[in-house]
Amino acid sequence: MKKTILSIALAFATSTQMNAHKLTIKLSGIDNEKGQIGIVVFSKDRYMDYKNPAWATLTKPQMGEMIIETNLPNGEYAIMVMHDENKNMTVDFDRNGIPTEATGMSNNPELKGFPKFEEIGFALNGDKTVEIMMVRYQ
Repeated sequence: MKKTILSIALAFATSTQMNAHKLTIKLSGIDNEKGQIGIVVFSKDRYMDYKNPAWATLTKPQMGEMIIETNLPNGEYAIMVMHDENKNMTVDFDRNGIPTEATGMSNNPELKGFPKFEEIGFALNGDKTVEIMMVRYQ
């Protein structure tokens, strides 16, 4: 019985790895090295579910450009990035509702409100590079 469960688990792990593709996230426009960069990748079926993202990381910012890589299975995804300069784990806003820290999203949309998945989503069915320009609104 234990051998059967182990065999099934290994087969699942192997098939998942075989369907995984390298996702390269290329960030540009990072204007300082304060705090941390938070990157969250959402699957389409769990868009904006911060408790269950497809992948997430925090990393030290580097001026200019950064490249981050991960592996994910086939699917539809959306990426949101924030430069959390004060390390409070949230995007800070001014009294007019404008972010005071740089943010970025896949597809680099021009937004007039909160992004819909269709605006920032993309298909991953092979290795892919997504370029994201960090934007500071102030």
